[in-house]
Amino acid sequence: RKSGAFSRVHQFSLVYLVEPSWHVYSCPLAMTDGAAKTLSTSKNQALIDRALPRLLSRDPATSWTSGQWMTERTGGSDVAICETIAKPTSEAGVFTLHGTKWFSSATTSQMALTLGRPDGNPPGGSGLAMFYVETKSADGTPNGVFVNRLKDKLGTRMVPTAELTLDGARAMAVKGTDSGIKNITPMLSITRTWNAVCAVSGMRRGLMLAKDYARRRVAFGASLSEKPLHLDTLAMMEAEAQGAHGERGNAHEDGEIRAAGESAGDGFHAVVRVFRILQPDDIGQGAHMLDDIERNRHARRLRDVVEQEGAVDFAGEQLEVSADFRGLQEIVGRQGGDH
Repeated sequence: RKSGAFSRVHQFSLVYLVEPSWHVYSCPLAMTDGAAKTLSTSKNQALIDRALPRLLSRDPATSWTSGQWMTERTGGSDVAICETIAKPTSEAGVFTLHGTKWFSSATTSQMALTLGRPDGNPPGGSGLAMFYVETKSADGTPNGVFVNRLKDKLGTRMVPTAELTLDGARAMAVKGTDSGIKNITPMLSITRTWNAVCAVSGMRRGLMLAKDYARRRVAFGASLSEKPLHLDTLAMMEAEAQGAHGERGNAHEDGEIRAAGESAGDGFHAVVRVFRILQPDDIGQGAHMLDDIERNRHARRLRDVVEQEGAVDFAGEQLEVSADFRGLQEIVGRQGGDH
């Protein structure tokens, strides 16, 4: 951490500048960053020694990336209803996982952090545990991880996303055999912050493309950049981009990523603005219907950051509920006593 307390600010400033040209390589980097942070704070020394040097390495011969396997057939927002079962083995802390991960990005990664329910654990989030899984066994054969199919996605076509079957995948419990959602929260906090930064960066690139097009496109004797109604559309997009930039900055202004609920809230608001900046298809006229136009390829990639937050309506509702609950806690705290 060469920049000390400002390492995160330095990191995300670089991401902001280069992400639109990365062809979504930020996806495995975000999950790798999250996995490194989660493992480093887990106090599981065996896994720290095993994975952390590889996750931090810049040597192609030794470096690893990580997946984040959360979404199942039941959905990806309410992970408490996870259906993956974890069966204990004769080795302490080692389980085999059995289930389906319906949407698993960066499936070429060497490892993943995921959730499963140990045999006998109760339903709900408290009964889940967080597991460390390597995709290959020591001899190079699949570690009980099998690809059912690759997803034919609208946006991030450069990054392979697959539907996986876990059939006896050997996995290690990272931090006990319960409270999996709580324990994997550091990873979610970091990947969501990456998502917000990538959203804002993508909005800025999209706006630059729109402004460049407006200067070059001539219609009825004048460029689009000289037409008041088109300028009004660009001004709206500029306002949304500026607002999202401020909310993205809140997520890491103190030099470190905030608690998950706060960074998720700031990131969510920044990502929602992507919807508004993608809406005005008139900035490209008929060109917005063509698949090989850079603006449209960029728009597809940008939509992916919205999808990573789940369905906007009930994801936003959950954030509002969390905010109301925190407000209630503050009131109770001021009044004192047991409630």
